[in-house]
Amino acid sequence: MNAPPTKSETTASNDRQSRVVLIVSARFEHRRVLLRILERLNIDALACSTLAQARAALSNRTTALSFCDENLPDGTYRDFLDLRDMELNPPHVIVTMLNDEWEQYLEAIRRGAFDVLQYPFAPTDVELSLIHAMREGETCWQGRNHHGETPESRLLPGS
Repeated sequence: MNAPPTKSETTASNDRQSRVVLIVSARFEHRRVLLRILERLNIDALACSTLAQARAALSNRTTALSFCDENLPDGTYRDFLDLRDMELNPPHVIVTMLNDEWEQYLEAIRRGAFDVLQYPFAPTDVELSLIHAMREGETCWQGRNHHGETPESRLLPGS
């Protein structure tokens, strides 16, 4: 007969379940590409299409990192950044855009975005943004997969 999990085991399990990457995009293809990249890296992700859904997701769990389209059906990334500012442990936000205008990139960074990626997403660009966010220390990537790897060690050779 198995013993019930200890409090620390339960807490660790709950923390792993609550630490996800949030993808906020009304564009199916954006969500699909990001979900595939994150899945390959063994990173849990939650996708939603609207700001209202993102608000509900943030109220139910702690996110480690968020991707957010510049425009959503019910707002913009600016509104999402305002939601994030209300959280106790705000995640880094990577804004996803369809164009690569330098002024829009600078505006997003000035408003508090961690990074900006242009669609179509190159997996290496997404991975580099993830590595950078992980090294900032504000995201919680302490869990290891069943091979003892962290997401960062899967991205960096020799880690």
